[in-house]
Amino acid sequence: MFDSVLTRSISDQPSGPEVGDRLLVPPAATGVDWSGKDGRIAIYLESGWHFAIYPIGRLIFIEDEGAFYHRDQNGSWIAGVGTIALVASSIPITSIIGAKASTLLKVENQTINAPPSSPVVPTAYIIGPSPTGSWSGQSGKLAICLVTGSFTIINPDEGDEVYDKSLKADIKFNGSVWLSAAGSWVAISGPVLTTGSTGFAGGGGTSLYSDTVPPVNTATATPDPATITHTAKRAGALLRISYRARVTWASGNTGTSSYTSNIPAVLAVFRDSVTNAIAWCTVNNITFVDPGTFAATFNDLPFVNEEFLVTAPDTAAHVYKIVLLAGINDFTGASNDQYHYASALSRRQFMIEESA
Repeated sequence: MFDSVLTRSISDQPSGPEVGDRLLVPPAATGVDWSGKDGRIAIYLESGWHFAIYPIGRLIFIEDEGAFYHRDQNGSWIAGVGTIALVASSIPITSIIGAKASTLLKVENQTINAPPSSPVVPTAYIIGPSPTGSWSGQSGKLAICLVTGSFTIINPDEGDEVYDKSLKADIKFNGSVWLSAAGSWVAISGPVLTTGSTGFAGGGGTSLYSDTVPPVNTATATPDPATITHTAKRAGALLRISYRARVTWASGNTGTSSYTSNIPAVLAVFRDSVTNAIAWCTVNNITFVDPGTFAATFNDLPFVNEEFLVTAPDTAAHVYKIVLLAGINDFTGASNDQYHYASALSRRQFMIEESA
């Protein structure tokens, strides 16, 4: 059992104490009875003030601070209980906040931006990418409830590891971002398997192929009507988008001879209603038949089978779709250049996987 005192912050001897009041007399105290009684426990009884000198090592509880103090070897009162050497294996795992069978901290998710109201011990989160309220500016940090009703913010160090309950995976902090410790794929949308065919949809011309400038979905193309709606578990997650289909190729006049180069067909991924593709690649090569006229042959593949890696922009639901953009066969001097396009897509398979 430990003794307690009301405070240690009153230096002047109180003028109207109540019987039973106990105070720790601070240094340089003043008053008829208190002067020269530094470090003693002042106890007010009906007969007046009495003073107790506690031995070295004695603990007292300061009520207005909610803290323990101990008397050290120099006779001074020091916050805390002093240095305590714990016996090896003396603390049971169940005494650690949030621990049961493991001491690994468990977070609910990495997507919450506003601090939940009325949290309970040991609820924890990795703060989301756009935090608000008292979490503003704390993105990526740990928020853990150590006392019911409030969160403590912890700035992680490189190598810190927690378990994400929503991803069902361990994640590790690399000094700047949280990464999956297992490298697993935690969410799969699809696969969309279709046995029927989809045909050419036409469009409004095409554009020169570029490795850096995305193609647009207004060009002449064959879109796959199958779409996937995917909601990422965290912003910045890596998404692997897979698409496979049998392609029936065809050619047709463009109605113009304005094209000045041969353009390969392109498989592209689009998100929502955004015009520009988020990922793309060529799906056939061009062999020139007549360098003088630029007449060319497309080395067509009967199947397209591609994978794209893109980053989830946020944790909202997004619609992903695949489009096979037509190529151009430029005939210099001819009255018509030709589209080279997919007249049909069949045996299609479309899938999105999300990395932890």
